[in-house]
Amino acid sequence: MTPDPATFFGWFNYEPVYSEAVDRFKGGKGYYAEIGCFLGVSTAYLAQAIKSSSKDITLFAIDTWDGFGAGVDDFMKKHNKDILYLFWRNMRTLGLDKKIIPIRCDSTVAATKVHRSVMFDFIFIDGDHTQDKVYADLDAWWKRLKPNCIIAGHDYRRDVRWAIKKWSRDNNQPIIDKSLQGECWAFLKPK
Repeated sequence: MTPDPATFFGWFNYEPVYSEAVDRFKGGKGYYAEIGCFLGVSTAYLAQAIKSSSKDITLFAIDTWDGFGAGVDDFMKKHNKDILYLFWRNMRTLGLDKKIIPIRCDSTVAATKVHRSVMFDFIFIDGDHTQDKVYADLDAWWKRLKPNCIIAGHDYRRDVRWAIKKWSRDNNQPIIDKSLQGECWAFLKPK
């Protein structure tokens, strides 16, 4: 079954990043986090790649599901549904709900809510794009990343670029990737 196109859309152009993240995972029990999910287009791609790989990876989908800007009020009125409801309906329609744990809260708070025994093999940040929030997300989630694993994100421009460069300098961590025409960035946590 296919989700309703009116409620299954978004901004997603980093398929190679997600495919590589799944390919890179070597085995055992794994945990991935996607921060900023909206209606689930990118989440579905990653969850499907995980499912197709038969690897034992659980995907945490983290978002406030409160919106993404000025158009959200019109979207909500039109569909008369909560965004999380629409996200989860899309995941169920695609048969991906067994691979995903949604967490509805601020992303920096979510970093502290996930049990401390869970450390992540891959984290992708595409939530709030303000300078302070991007920096705070990177700081909070870096602590939850396993050594030799990748934390990456989208929209490497303006405020996001400023925050990534500042965090890189402040933490003496090199940016390892600025791919897809400057859209994505990544850090590899040292061993």
